[in-house]
Amino acid sequence: MVAVLRKNLNDRRHWEFASYDLRAYAGRRLYLFFGVFGRAQKSLYDSLYVDDVTLTGTPVSPSPTPGTSPTPVGPGPGKPLTGPTYGPSSGWAPRAVADGFDFPVQHGYDGRTASVAVIVPSSIDTADLIAFLSENGIRRHGKLVQTGVDGGPNGGDPTEAMIEIEAIAALAPGADITVYETPDLSNISVLDAYRAAIIDNSASIVNASFGECDFADPAFDEAIEKHALHAAALGITFVAASGDTGSACYDPSKSKNKIGVNVPAAAPHVLGVGGTESLSGRLTATPCPCPISTPVAWDDHNVNFGGLSGGGVSRHWAIPPYQRGVLGHPASASRRNVPDLAFPAVDDDVRVNGADELVDGTSWSSAVASALLAETVEICGYRLGFAQTALYATYARTPGLFFDPVAGSNGGYVPALPRGYSAASGYDDVTGIGMPYGFRFAVAMCGKSS
Repeated sequence: MVAVLRKNLNDRRHWEFASYDLRAYAGRRLYLFFGVFGRAQKSLYDSLYVDDVTLTGTPVSPSPTPGTSPTPVGPGPGKPLTGPTYGPSSGWAPRAVADGFDFPVQHGYDGRTASVAVIVPSSIDTADLIAFLSENGIRRHGKLVQTGVDGGPNGGDPTEAMIEIEAIAALAPGADITVYETPDLSNISVLDAYRAAIIDNSASIVNASFGECDFADPAFDEAIEKHALHAAALGITFVAASGDTGSACYDPSKSKNKIGVNVPAAAPHVLGVGGTESLSGRLTATPCPCPISTPVAWDDHNVNFGGLSGGGVSRHWAIPPYQRGVLGHPASASRRNVPDLAFPAVDDDVRVNGADELVDGTSWSSAVASALLAETVEICGYRLGFAQTALYATYARTPGLFFDPVAGSNGGYVPALPRGYSAASGYDDVTGIGMPYGFRFAVAMCGKSS
């Protein structure tokens, strides 16, 4: 049944601004129709111009609370990952993530009802992906679609793309993946890729692993947040890596790093993901083998890439409601704190350009989080949309569902910028609320019981 909530008929020869309060219709699906009615008079013109239609406010978002008799969740229809724990380069393989964090895929939930979109500035090599899945004993059921944006990729290093694609494809083998391939990471290309994902409206989660200081281009910041709001209204969750430069971020207008946080991850309606350090132990002096869930923030100054988990306080956005009063040690009580949660960022064993290698970065962290959210969508039976409300509510109810990093800091990526933040009990501006226990976390996010 369709009800007409409002109908306007106007005849104007100039631009007109209009706004409507839709709170009375919260939770309902709304359609906006624009049209022209003419009488076929040859001497007159019938024209319609519509520009910048946006939704503001907080979209309705699932934030379920288990009742006295929550719906129990049994085994899913898929098969657990059974491949190697270590990859050919002695780094972590997908099986290590799935076992170490008890991902839903190990309980049969492989994300088969979900779709994940990834925005990358290059094409992907399907031969590398096939080889990666084969060496890890993974059989995928989800589809892979490559879509060019603004003319498609213009060369570019595929490493970044393969980090994300391989992690999502392996950890959520039932989920569909759409890769939005841009010619570069200019603000225009990034926004056009987000817009394409929203228009397609096929993805449950959109993952991104790039960023710039959230004070470098306020117009870009606001455009990202508007896209995230629009996506949330459709049930799409935006996920972004918090960055690999710790408490610093790159300001393209000054061509140097400054103290700050990265956007998109800093946008209030984007789920920001930081990184932890859990070395495989075969290439370092760290006493290992360590569990992949080792609760230490990524502050790897001297090993491999030499990066740090991005995090800190936003200059652009005020603290969002979901972070007010959060347990722990947020660096600010008035500004948005970054990140929201974390996953491993060190020693990811990948295949790129026909060879196996180790890589570090929160690109891996956000991809792991996106895979977990895809499986959560399957367990819930609906898209999550704006996920932070349910995420922080779940954390407040059951903080024991998270590995809590309490060691490491993210200052000093640039010697001239030593100031940083330290991991601590509860929330901190290095690893957020911590690393989720996969299956139990997903079940709790859905308001169910395991």
